[in-house]
Amino acid sequence: MKTSIILLVALLCVTTSNAQKVPSHIEVIFSETYPNANHVKWDHEGDKYEATFKNEGQKTSILYSANGMVEETETTIFVSELSQKVLDYVKTKGKVKEAARIVTAQGEITYEAEVNKTDFLFDDQGDFLKSDTDKED
Repeated sequence: MKTSIILLVALLCVTTSNAQKVPSHIEVIFSETYPNANHVKWDHEGDKYEATFKNEGQKTSILYSANGMVEETETTIFVSELSQKVLDYVKTKGKVKEAARIVTAQGEITYEAEVNKTDFLFDDQGDFLKSDTDKED
């Protein structure tokens, strides 16, 4: 009986770890698109897969659907690349720790400014959209 339970637990552990594995077709698409990427880290978000990596010195994240389609690309930018309208909005919130440009599969562009563990999102005209506080740490 003990052996059966141990085998069942081991099988569940293997099944769970394989369920988290990035499908090979997504890894192939990624490596063909970003052959020089380094420090690649994969996360599984529901039925989506996110690769976070450095490419030509820039931190980038790509969100893939289960079928390998790119849903969103987020690339860090210099804070000085944010529009004056965005900078004016966040200056009362504190210092911008990190900034990013986000492009959806449909070509919609948004900007993100991280201030005190809160991400402020803006449209491509610099208008505030929403904020999201990081629950980690």
